[in-house]
Formats: sequence, structure tokens, C-alpha cells
Amino acid sequence: MVWPASIQDNIACPSAGSAKTQEGSALDRRTLLRTTIGAGLGVAGTGLMGMPLLGRRASAQQRGGTMVIGAGGEAPNVVGFLDSDSQTFMIAANVFSGLIGFNRDFEPVPELAESWTISKDGRTYTFHLVKGATFHDGKPVTAEDCAFTFNEVIAKCHPSRGTWWPNVESAFASDPSTFVLQLKKPFPAMMSLLAYELRSGALIVPKHLYQGSDPAKSPMNQHPIGSGPFRFVEWVRGSHVEMVRNDAYFVASKPYLDRLIVQFIPDPATRVLAFERGEVDFIDYTAVPHNEVRRFEKDKRFQVIRVNDAIAVQGMWLLNVRHPILKDVKVRQALYYALDTDDIADKALFGAGKPARSVLNSNLAWCFTDKFAYQRDIPKANQMLEDAGYKRGTDGTRFKINLSWATGRAYDGKAAELIRDQLRDVGVVVNVQVYDQPTFVEKVFANWDFDSAV
Repeated sequence: MVWPASIQDNIACPSAGSAKTQEGSALDRRTLLRTTIGAGLGVAGTGLMGMPLLGRRASAQQRGGTMVIGAGGEAPNVVGFLDSDSQTFMIAANVFSGLIGFNRDFEPVPELAESWTISKDGRTYTFHLVKGATFHDGKPVTAEDCAFTFNEVIAKCHPSRGTWWPNVESAFASDPSTFVLQLKKPFPAMMSLLAYELRSGALIVPKHLYQGSDPAKSPMNQHPIGSGPFRFVEWVRGSHVEMVRNDAYFVASKPYLDRLIVQFIPDPATRVLAFERGEVDFIDYTAVPHNEVRRFEKDKRFQVIRVNDAIAVQGMWLLNVRHPILKDVKVRQALYYALDTDDIADKALFGAGKPARSVLNSNLAWCFTDKFAYQRDIPKANQMLEDAGYKRGTDGTRFKINLSWATGRAYDGKAAELIRDQLRDVGVVVNVQVYDQPTFVEKVFANWDFDSAV
């Protein structure tokens, strides 16, 4: 997943980050999470950036205090089923709980489900819920909430539902503490998908607060109530989201922090300055200005955390397969051959990343192959575009497309510029467009109102 489900057991630096203590002092070291960036194939496009993420569990932390996270842009939402944006998820995953999560080895571990069984034919998953879990309003979490979340929320609202929900035969509560998910055919990655809540949407919502209305339009989406480690306090548009410790959290002794604030700081320079001044304690991997990584590595006041890749391709060059030109697979392949992904990784990420060669993590030796990775081949790209019927005009142009990116992640903007320059070599003119994060998410992931995007 893109952000660990619970911040309280994720601040894994020796000094427990720089979460401010209740007396207001700050610890000596702050935590800056660095990414690795890559390039490879992604869904409906070519991946540009493959990023790692922290595991879900860490050693014991100092208890108490406030932690401020510097986010790269404003979250479009604060619930996890309306979009698959990482800014949204870092909030939603702390307010809500999933059935299961990941450990550092990316193995499924209990959350709301304390145990589970999988039928021999790989089609039936039975989850037994932990006793004593409650929503923030005090109501118990039951299997009916799980069934409602899957049938009425995920199946109808989550943007990634089409990739896996059609394979679900039924989702139901067999008793108040047992949730059953039945598939039409076996899907070996089901447990990983459920633990990867950003893409599955499997963060359980309270049925008693959502039933009887359209979940997508519920007022609860503005002030969510979940069962996660932190309770939602407020969302100040253009500024921050505040959460406080859930004293009734079903995981004993968690969370460690009293208060969690996600501060929206779209400008990278301002974000770094706030971090250096101690106004921000942590910058997550989507918001790290990569030109600053080497400087922070040399500064003993700060800690740069490096971890193994969790997924191979996090950021991607997305191509709209509904576009009249880009719907042609041969055109998309030609554009892939026109890219120099090593150059993009080097110049957009200042050497802080590496090109990915597959949508599969190279750490997964049993399934990884780079056999289908694209290498830059301009003659081949030109010929494929010719064969697809896109001849050069008198000015050398074959066609024009737009390329959109969102403020807050400067490397996306640099990658967009490099793609624009590289595609010029095959007669494709690219118009780079920049949007604020909520507008970008709505245009690209909700309305398909784009040509290509990073």
C-alpha cells in the first residue's frame, strides 16, 4: 500500500521521529522518507516511478506528543472509498481500520480480522473479527459492517472496483463476528489486495451511519467516524487535517501519539523550509523533493529512511485508453519506445531512483521478469506510428496530446517536461498542464478528462 495503515506503529526511526512531546519540545532527529523511483509498464500506460514504503510494524515508541506530517498537496477526500489518492489515504487509513494489513515482509497480518481461513479451492475467505473493536461513536464493529462496506461502498464507489469486484460472487455476514467473501474463481492475490487498502478500498465503514443513503454523498464523508487508531477532529480546507488518539482502539497500547496533523504544503521549497524549522516532523515519500535527498543525508540532524520497494511502479505515465488516438495499442507502444526512462529517473529524481522494468516488484524473484521492458528505440517508434497511420505533417508533427500533473510533487513536473521533450523526437507535441491535487484527481481518476498524466 502507499501509506501504512496506522501511523502510530510506523514512525520507525531510532528517535521515534521528531514528534513533539506534550511539553512542546522536539526530539533531535526528524524523519524524512526517501523514495526510489523507476520506470516500467503500468495499467494503461508506462510507469515512471516505482516507490518503496514502510512496513506496518515497528519497535516500541516514545508515548505521547503531536506529529505533523508535511503533505505534498491537499487531500481530495478524507475517506478511502472515493478516490485512490495517497494524500487521502494517509488520513483515511488512520481513521478507519481494514480487515488485514501487511507486516514488513508484506505478509498479511490481523487488523479487524484476528484470524481467517481460505477454502481449499481458493474461492471462499472466512474472516473472524476481533472482539471489542468499536467505532469512534462507541458502536461495535460487526460482520454486518464489513458486508455493507463491500456490497454498498466498495462495489459502488471505489475507483478500482472494476479490477477485482466483478470476480466476487458474494460478501456476507454468517454471524455477527464472521465475514465471508466468496469469489467466482480463485484469485491468488486476494489477501494482498485486501491488505493493500488504497487499491481495494477495504477500510470498514459503520453501516449504521451510512445505510439508507448514497455513500458517495453522505455527510459522514466530511467528518468520518471509523474504528482506526485516530479519531477525526477537523478538516480546515487549504490548511490541514487534525486527528487525535483513539483511547478505545482495539489494539492494546496503541497508538503512541496523542495527536496527528497532516499539513498541506503544495510548494516543495516551503515544505522543506517548514521541515528544517521543525514546524513539520515528517515528509512522506510522495512529497520528498528529490533534489534535497543528498543534502539531508549529510545532515546529522535528520534521518533519511531507506526501505525495500513494496511495489514496482508507484508513479506512472497514464495514457487514456478512451482517447481517440491513444486507444490504439500500437500507438501506446510506440510512445513507450520513444521514452528514455533512465534519463527520466536520473534528471527528475536527481539520481535518487532507478527505472523499474515491470509492474511486478523485482524483489519478487519468483514472478519478476524484465523480458517485456521497453528500451528507447526511436526508429522503431517512428515506424510504428507510421504504420498506425499517423504521418508527419509539414511541420514534422504527427499529433498533439496533453500531459497533466498535480502540484506538490516537483518530480512529476520535471518528468512531464522530459516526456514532452523526448516525444518531440517522434513528432508528437505534448502540452504540459498542471492542476491542484483535488482537481487533478477529479479530472484524471473520476472523469477521464485527460489525454495523459503523471
